Amino acid sequence: MDGIVRIDCAGLSLEAVVAEARRLVGEDDGAEQVLLERVGAAGPLVRSTGEPARLRQWARYHAREAFGVPVVAGETAAEASRPVDLPAEHAGRLSAAAALETFRAPVPVWRAFAEALGAGPVTAEALEEFAERERLLVLDAGGVGFTGAEEHRAVREQLPLTVGQQRAVHRAVLGLREEPVAAGYLHAAWPVHAALAGELGEWIADPGFLVESEWYGLGLGLASAYPEGVPLGGIAGDLHCLLLEGVAAPASHEEWLAWVHHALVSRGLGAAADEVAARVRLPWRTVWSRWQWPSGLAPLADPIPLADEVHLVEREEGGAAFAIRREDEDDWGVEHEWRWDVATGEFLGGPDEDLLEEVEEDDGTGRAAGERGVVVLRRVGAYGVGAAAAVGARCGGRGRAVRAVRCARGHVVGVLRPVRPVRCAGGRGAAGRAAVRAAREARVQRGRPGGVAEPPAAVERGREPGSA
Repeated sequence: MDGIVRIDCAGLSLEAVVAEARRLVGEDDGAEQVLLERVGAAGPLVRSTGEPARLRQWARYHAREAFGVPVVAGETAAEASRPVDLPAEHAGRLSAAAALETFRAPVPVWRAFAEALGAGPVTAEALEEFAERERLLVLDAGGVGFTGAEEHRAVREQLPLTVGQQRAVHRAVLGLREEPVAAGYLHAAWPVHAALAGELGEWIADPGFLVESEWYGLGLGLASAYPEGVPLGGIAGDLHCLLLEGVAAPASHEEWLAWVHHALVSRGLGAAADEVAARVRLPWRTVWSRWQWPSGLAPLADPIPLADEVHLVEREEGGAAFAIRREDEDDWGVEHEWRWDVATGEFLGGPDEDLLEEVEEDDGTGRAAGERGVVVLRRVGAYGVGAAAAVGARCGGRGRAVRAVRCARGHVVGVLRPVRPVRCAGGRGAAGRAAVRAAREARVQRGRPGGVAEPPAAVERGREPGSA
């Protein structure tokens, strides 16, 4: 061994590269350097053109803290796509293949795109024969695709689609929802196609769309739909801010949907949240919320003031309450307390100078003793705003241990959930904690796929991330 850990970044997101680097460095006690190869081909989707820059930024500013060894983006090949010779008589089929957002896609998806773009009725067999003859295409067990990411992007640039054609492709995507063979493709790419068609805003709060959309594709779709910055004050802004907070690369799609459900409940879209919960078994479910989003408050009957401290307290009549405490600005040393019922979110009163006693908690998770399955957010805040919030949640499984999900800037931005191995875990000890911190910072630096996050002050002023 030469002490160099090599990672092929082709087709991988930054989050996937971080996870792979953490795994390999952890397995190699003699690792002295991490070398990132084929950085120019990074990104799981064709539109992931900003992923190489994200990787280089992470390698330069954050990676060494994570692993204690240098991380070098070693690829020097040009990332710009080069023109290719296209046979004019087959431009329709190649244009349909270039419209595919994944680097390998099922032939039925290609066929639907070809017909949507006017290539006429065509059989899957005819397309397969064409792919086997065409030098730019590859047909294998993963489906059809170009010989490389560079060729795929080059053909897309040379055969651009109009907005009308993008809408035709999106209609083809909608027509594939009942096709089992296309499920994986829709999971990865539906949000991007909706964005390119100018129709993401029409789908962003649709429960079926949210359930089918993977987190990376949704983030990339938001970036494509709103290049000047995702608008705040709606569910699009809420989901965008979830990704800004570092809720990326979740342990599973179900975990991501638990966050989506949380955003819907917090925005007051209860019916949509219930439908999401009915379609998939969530690892945890938000029962009530007073979450103060950086993208704008959902209408609240009892707005929560900014909190100096967040506690679980014992109610005089029994049971636990969620309480926030704030020091009196005019009478220092005097604290006021506001309380909400843990299980229902009902406002119990405040401000009150008589502070209730804190309840005992099991192993510091934030779950009140005796309150099985009901948990509360603590140390909440977003981008330094210091917003106060509470969430009641029911965790899947009876009697299972729960723990907090901690994200960017040290804030707890999620409810507690059942403990299970997660990809964002950095291992044990100081090195593991450093890895987690670096991964979070890398996500915050991302802002949106292919971009850089706006500084905290921009959110505090209510501006859109990425706006001038």
